[in-house]
Amino acid sequence: MKIKGWIKKGRSCLLLLLGTLLMVGCSMGTDRSFVLKDALPRQMTVAVLPFENLSNNPNGGLIVAQLLSTELYHRQIFQQMEETEMRRLLTQNKVDMDRLSDVSLARKVGLMLGVDAVILGSVSELSYQHGLREEPAVGFNVQLLRVADSKVVWRGSQSLMGSGWLRRESLIYTAQQAASQLVARMDHGYGADGSKTAPTAASATQPSGTTAALAPTAEAPATVPAHSEP
Repeated sequence: MKIKGWIKKGRSCLLLLLGTLLMVGCSMGTDRSFVLKDALPRQMTVAVLPFENLSNNPNGGLIVAQLLSTELYHRQIFQQMEETEMRRLLTQNKVDMDRLSDVSLARKVGLMLGVDAVILGSVSELSYQHGLREEPAVGFNVQLLRVADSKVVWRGSQSLMGSGWLRRESLIYTAQQAASQLVARMDHGYGADGSKTAPTAASATQPSGTTAALAPTAEAPATVPAHSEP
């Protein structure tokens, strides 16, 4: 009878241990953030710039920037510039998209786009870690830059490793979870700064056929370094 009791207890402990490992595996990661209080209203217009890719994934910067943009749209923290229009203007003005993690260039691009702030960042990890099991790992840094004075008013970093126990999580799913966690912290940081507004394109109020590049602000000319022509 004692042996049966020990077996039952052992099974219960094993199930509890597996459940704990599953929960830990789903949430393993680190996050850090800094926010300058009362720096920006929710009504401001923001453009999410392409992220610098420092990972081994050739599309790492593009993937994380798009996931972050989607999370921001769902939470409606700020008004967002439409991505297609933003990319059209970047291409039209021959902006070097590989250098957009540079604060000075990001500000000039923000002036060109006619937005109040830009979100820039870099991706350090977006791949599967090979060990006993393949586990997806994600890591990236994000800054929210106020265009008017080049002030970084919010900064955050996020790293997350998905679960490899019982079920394998995809790399995109883990990246989406990491983006969601970081945007949630950003939303909390600006939780007291005005009411939420529906996101709209930054160029929606401009006359047809014109672009923000034609009318930079007076305080700083929007001269953006371009790719050198071959």
